[in-house]
Amino acid sequence: MKRLNKLKLEKSGQVSDSSLVALFGGESIGCLESPFIEHEKVAAYSEAADHYLRTKTRLGIPTIQIAEGGGPESVEPGNEENIRTGRI
Repeated sequence: MKRLNKLKLEKSGQVSDSSLVALFGGESIGCLESPFIEHEKVAAYSEAADHYLRTKTRLGIPTIQIAEGGGPESVEPGNEENIRTGRI
């Protein structure tokens, strides 16, 4: 399953087109793993992925995002304490 935390934000706060292309390569997939990060980043990543998959793939079908108590690999570096304490 591909992970949204592979996307990168530009200085403007927008998700970079190059990271969307690197993650999806023009193909829509069934499910994505939603990262355990700040809600603002999840929203930005989700909207960018949804828009890319609707407009840049052959079928134009967005994915289903799944966030099920992921393991350590789901945690963006620096957020371990926030997750442990329930802040995100």
